[in-house]
Amino acid sequence: TEEKWVFRTDSRMYSSPTVAGDTVYASSQSKLYALNAYSGEKKWSFEPDYNNINSSATVADGKVYIGSEGFKNLHALDVSSGEQLWSFATRGDSEGSPIASDGIVYFGSNDGDLYAVDMSSGEEVWSFDAGIEVTSSPTLVDETVYFGSINYDEYNLYAVEASSGEEEWKFNAGETINSAPTVANDTVYVGSNGADEDSGMYAVSASSGEKIWSLKTGVTYFKSPT
Repeated sequence: TEEKWVFRTDSRMYSSPTVAGDTVYASSQSKLYALNAYSGEKKWSFEPDYNNINSSATVADGKVYIGSEGFKNLHALDVSSGEQLWSFATRGDSEGSPIASDGIVYFGSNDGDLYAVDMSSGEEVWSFDAGIEVTSSPTLVDETVYFGSINYDEYNLYAVEASSGEEEWKFNAGETINSAPTVANDTVYVGSNGADEDSGMYAVSASSGEKIWSLKTGVTYFKSPT
């Protein structure tokens, strides 16, 4: 396969790029880049103050949303210029990728909360206290948000109402969930990671949170199942 172009970032990349229209949004540890998808030419870059970036970007309604570590944890940028329109601060790092739908952007923080923030104003709509850390990117399907967290001696997969943040159910996977859940056919699929022999894959009912099956693989899961 012939290489079409290559773009050198200023530091390592830990997240997947996002493609929207003719633009590729790719983040290094210190910057988010907007690149021409056909030529690789840089359109703009954004560097948050004193923050590292470990998440992928989400593009919706003329804005780019990116999570970061440090003092301001969710950033909304103009899709054309990269100008910061607003930022939202939590009490911990945001390492997972945000998702956006129906005027709300959802993201987790290492302060233990899942946040729903108004896409236009950057104001909090609601927050859900999940314990110590929200460890995965959220997934939104049929008005329900699914995500993984750590809560003291529990390692929960949560389902909460997208409109209100009310808990629908939780499932204790026994080990940390770092990957974003995948939902298909009323089933939530998620991998866990911990001690090698305890790591595995779970299938959970999307409507009730009851375990359908599990498979101990002895392999640590950081990526989402497909």
